[in-house]
Amino acid sequence: MKMKEKEKMFKEKIERLIEIIARKKRWDCYEILNLDVIMDHGKFVKADITVFYSDENDFDEVLKSKF
Repeated sequence: MKMKEKEKMFKEKIERLIEIIARKKRWDCYEILNLDVIMDHGKFVKADITVFYSDENDFDEVLKSKF
């Protein structure tokens, strides 16, 4: 598998995880503002994520995470 394909696969998996979190946390809406995946020789190193969301109480928040 080529580097770009692996990076795309990791991004898609992270997007699915964000969808699961949104359902469990009952976010009314969300938007992924930033999703950077860093790979080194085909191996996952780090991801930087920024998500804007609104919950059922109309509370707007930004979630930032690195892992």
